[in-house]
Amino acid sequence: MEIKSADLINTVKRILRNYKLFGQIAVKKPMLSGRHIHNRIEWCKSYGQLLPSFGKDIIFSDEYRVKIYSRKREYVHRPLWSRYGEKYITKTVKYDGKSLMVLSAIKEDSNRILIRCPDWINSVEYEDVLKRGLLQIYEEHNIFQ
Repeated sequence: MEIKSADLINTVKRILRNYKLFGQIAVKKPMLSGRHIHNRIEWCKSYGQLLPSFGKDIIFSDEYRVKIYSRKREYVHRPLWSRYGEKYITKTVKYDGKSLMVLSAIKEDSNRILIRCPDWINSVEYEDVLKRGLLQIYEEHNIFQ
């Protein structure tokens, strides 16, 4: 009896699904060297020994660019012969299209802000964004992270 490769692939897929293992795109994550990992562990150990109230004074922030159009792959499940059906199409634009840059900050007591930034930002504009938004939640004893 000859085993066809398609039958073998389907059998393997069925077994993997039974074990709750599904084919998906891998998550992207920055690669860390041994030195990076060591430094992060040491940082956590050094701050873990501080008073429990230490984190209450820190304001954590991050900047993020929200893209109106994404270049990420989008998977769909569609019936045969429906490739160009409207609900199975992802529309694209040349280049990245429009985007929105925001700065967010949060404190331990749940005070938080979201500030719109200029499309292109330099150090002077960044300081202006911080003055406009961060002062709403900043107190004298806070540490801006």
